[in-house]
Amino acid sequence: PNNKIHILYHGTSNERLRSWLTDHEVIIHKHDPEWKDDIEIMRQNGAMESSHLFSHPGNYFGTWQRIDIVNEIDYEYCLLLDSDTIVTKPFTLNDFGLEITSGIAMSTEQKRDGKPANAG
Repeated sequence: PNNKIHILYHGTSNERLRSWLTDHEVIIHKHDPEWKDDIEIMRQNGAMESSHLFSHPGNYFGTWQRIDIVNEIDYEYCLLLDSDTIVTKPFTLNDFGLEITSGIAMSTEQKRDGKPANAG
C-alpha cells in the first residue's frame, strides 16, 4: 500500500536526520506551536521521577507535539505511532475491521507495578 509517513519536526539543527527522512519519502511538517512554552512549564512542574520523558525538554515536548498532526494533513484517518514503533509489513484500513472509532484513543506505557509511565 501507498501509506505516507508524516512527521512534525521542530527545529533545524539535525540536517542529517532531515535529509535521511526526505530521502525515504517522509513528509516533514515544520512545527512551532504557540503552546510550546506552556508545555515546558508543565514539564518543570511535573513528577520528574515518574518518566524519562521529563529529563529533557525535547522529549516531553515530543509527547505532546504529535497531537497537532491533524492540523497538517487532510485525511479521514490518521494512525499515530511512537517514534520507537517498527512496522514490519504493509497494512491497509481493512486490517482494522469495519468498526473504526470516530474519536481518538491512547494508551499508556506501564511500569511493572502497573503504574503509568507515560502516554506511550
